[in-house]
Amino acid sequence: GQIQVPCAADSTVARFVALVDGLAENLKSELVLIGGLTVACRLGFEHRVTNDVDGLDFNQSDDAIEAVLVAHHVTTEGHRVLLGDGTKLDVIEVGDLDPTELPDDESNRLFIEAHRWAYDSATTETISAVDLVDQTVASSVTIRLAQPAALIPMKLRAAEARPRSNEKKKASDALDAYLLLDRLDADG
Repeated sequence: GQIQVPCAADSTVARFVALVDGLAENLKSELVLIGGLTVACRLGFEHRVTNDVDGLDFNQSDDAIEAVLVAHHVTTEGHRVLLGDGTKLDVIEVGDLDPTELPDDESNRLFIEAHRWAYDSATTETISAVDLVDQTVASSVTIRLAQPAALIPMKLRAAEARPRSNEKKKASDALDAYLLLDRLDADG
């Protein structure tokens, strides 16, 4: 339940953790964090720069995710929540899965299944961004985080699906997957 991420007080992790902590409590209770911030938290160190925060929300109604976000009184840009400093929280909707309705395309099917697995297996954690110099907590939030094993197929699928013009992002997705695999395979 406790994850400490050593980082500079003005780092991306410290800033993003503070921004997520500023979300309405009812949105935080429904949200599952995924993406680069979650990878850094699960690894326990800030290994690369990330530009946004990614999350999952289970939509239990017929409303589109945009309507759900508006109901939580957040500033939205489609399926994105605009956080205080202009950072974007991209929210992906998950729902009940009917295996007979999954797409035939393996990449699209992996996208859907990996995100639902991440949502279903997420655990509630208290993330603390701890200053490297004086060991004080720069920011902290309690929220649900995707498990490392569920993050790996999301990152591999993202790397595979990115256009060739986005080689840097493709490489960062692959690095995330590699580092998570390396961490999970501690016994060799």
